[in-house]
Amino acid sequence: YTFEALQESAQYLLDRTNIRPKVGIICGSGL
Repeated sequence: YTFEALQESAQYLLDRTNIRPKVGIICGSGL
């Protein structure tokens, strides 16, 4: 996955929910 693709996926999820999962942050920095 490219960083841009991850950003788009993250933004899509954030647009659809008010939840800010820590897992997403961990996965993003873990790559």
